Amino acid sequence: MIEHSDYGTSSGSTPCENRYALSRYEQALLQAQVTAVPVTVSTEFQQAYAAWVKTWGEPEVAKSSDPGLYAKSPEFQKLVALGTDIVPLLMEKLCDPTQFFALQAVQALLSDRIIFWPTMEDIAVIGGEQYRAFGTIQRWLLALDWQAARGKVP
Repeated sequence: MIEHSDYGTSSGSTPCENRYALSRYEQALLQAQVTAVPVTVSTEFQQAYAAWVKTWGEPEVAKSSDPGLYAKSPEFQKLVALGTDIVPLLMEKLCDPTQFFALQAVQALLSDRIIFWPTMEDIAVIGGEQYRAFGTIQRWLLALDWQAARGKVP
C-alpha cells in the first residue's frame, strides 16, 4: 500500500537516487505506472528509445546546446509515435540525470500544464534540464495522484 505520509521522504537506492530524489511514495507511484505498461509496449519502447539514443552522438546534435535538436530525428518521431502509453517509461528514464533528453519526448506527448517550466527569476532555473526533468516527473505523479484521489483511472 502506498501511503501519502511518504511524500517528501527520500529512501535508499532507487532508480531516482541522485540529488533530485523522489520520495518513497513517488517512487512507488512511478513503479506502479511502469509495471502497468504492457510488455509489448515496453519492448517497442526499449527498441525505439535505444535507436533514438544512438542519434545523440551525431556531430550536429552532440555539439549543440539546444535540447530541442535531439527531437529532430526520424528515430525520435518513431519513439513518440508509440503514444502516451510510453510516458511512464519515459518518466523512469528521466530519473537518470544523464537521460534528461527524454524530456523532449515527454514534451511532445503531454500537456504543457504537466511540463515544469521554471521562470528566469526562479532559482530552479540553475538546475537546468535535469531539474526540469525532475520537476516534470513530480508534476506528472501529482496529476496521477490527484486523478486517483477523485476515482479517475490515471
